[in-house]
Amino acid sequence: MDPQHYMRLALELARSASEQTSPNPLVGAVCVKDGRILGTGAHLKAETPHAEVHALAMAGANSIGADLYVTLEPCAHTGKTPSCTDLIISSGIQRVFVASIDPNPSVNGAGIGLLKVAGIEVITGILQEEAEQLNQAFFHFIRYGKPYVTLKATATLNGRLSTQNGDSKWITSAASRTDVHHLRHTHDAILVDVQTVLHDNPFLTTRLPHGGKNPIRINLDRHLRTPNQRMLLQTAL
Repeated sequence: MDPQHYMRLALELARSASEQTSPNPLVGAVCVKDGRILGTGAHLKAETPHAEVHALAMAGANSIGADLYVTLEPCAHTGKTPSCTDLIISSGIQRVFVASIDPNPSVNGAGIGLLKVAGIEVITGILQEEAEQLNQAFFHFIRYGKPYVTLKATATLNGRLSTQNGDSKWITSAASRTDVHHLRHTHDAILVDVQTVLHDNPFLTTRLPHGGKNPIRINLDRHLRTPNQRMLLQTAL
């Protein structure tokens, strides 16, 4: 089977945990032997077992001589969870396919290096672009020490933000508003200034059909003009 097939599955597993792993990256893993999938896993939440742990636990002793597909380089250090490279080495895996290198200074090639020293063959760059796109916010923060920012802006075709008398509630479509709530669900925080709070009285919550995670709400109000009755404050209680 084409290695991309299994890496695609690993990427789908990683994607299934979207919005749950911050500040950690999304990671998926698949253990394969003789064309048979033995175990799968995804990192589900910060400070919980990584994707490799779940996949290898499912595979058990069958992991000896098997291949492991991982969307992000296995960690090489012990932090709030044990080192994944140590687990992979002890499991008897013979080959590891890695989509993208972890830019975190505590890993950044060290995990791959340890695997190679242990005699495990490592193949990198399988669907690398897709894997990096999946964790673009994490990569941006690690590389630049700054948050990854998404700008949401709305305007009419003639460049207006609302009707002349200001009574318009929305100037976007229902589909666009759903996209906005999905963005809220997938981001850690949402920022507006006090003028938006005063004029629009927004909730800034996530309202998707299945609910969703509310981001931290940030209001730029240096003169403390926000009335207590604004929904931003009422829904924060």
